[in-house]
Amino acid sequence: MSDVPELDRLIEDHEVFRTNMRWNQRDAMFTALLRLQITALVSFCLWAVLGFAGLAGVPVVWRLVCKELQPPAPRDPFRRYRAM
Repeated sequence: MSDVPELDRLIEDHEVFRTNMRWNQRDAMFTALLRLQITALVSFCLWAVLGFAGLAGVPVVWRLVCKELQPPAPRDPFRRYRAM
């Protein structure tokens, strides 16, 4: 710790902000990849059963997956959470 308490507080707040922003990015990336995997799996199954006509259902599958898998609520960037 330094001799300037305000500087210590700013450094700590900055670290909390960076950690929470990384957490939000990680959650968004996980949700996007999960949506993509589910869409790819269902699209492959449609393609296997219906042939190339089944690929016309990809946009419908994507909309349904996005509707069902909502991204988690973003964290407050300046609040300290217990689990990081």
